[in-house]
Amino acid sequence: MPGRREESALGLQKNPETEWLLPTEALSRFRLPEGTSFDQARQPQQQVRYGFRVGSLNLLIKPRAASEVIAMAPVAAIPNSAPWLLGMINLRSNLVPVFDLAMICALDRQHTGRGHWILVLDKGESAVAILIDAQPVALSRLTHLAHLPSMPTALRSAVAGGFRVEQDVWLEFDHQAFFLALSDSAANAAR
Repeated sequence: MPGRREESALGLQKNPETEWLLPTEALSRFRLPEGTSFDQARQPQQQVRYGFRVGSLNLLIKPRAASEVIAMAPVAAIPNSAPWLLGMINLRSNLVPVFDLAMICALDRQHTGRGHWILVLDKGESAVAILIDAQPVALSRLTHLAHLPSMPTALRSAVAGGFRVEQDVWLEFDHQAFFLALSDSAANAAR
């Protein structure tokens, strides 16, 4: 009946044609499409990970780590700093240190000649940036490696595992552990 009014639980009059449903009423109206079961709806999606290249290294970004890629930006040098600390960039009014991971790990650069990219990991005061050779790639069908390959000494404490994707080996890179160890090493060297 148009215009029919119902009384709500609070004793208020409501018009079902013009009023919004309560959230519990709206959620109870959900029905799965025909032929779909909860088992189908809960099947895990193929996990996609993102990896980046620095020299001959293939590194995976930690799952759920905040990250973004920006084109090479002006980097303000820091006087009397280590050569692998390229300087700072201003990223949305946040100063972010930029590191040359290839230099830290004594790797040859393998960029394509179109320039480098900057990978920013984490946000705010925790943000760090790494010079990378190409934009990150989306990876799926990762096969866990039983044994890690040889790697630069500087990375050993920051790599917990490795994966194979087709012919390439990708190392699980814990950037937080890496930069903490790098900071400790630099502090000890300054003493």
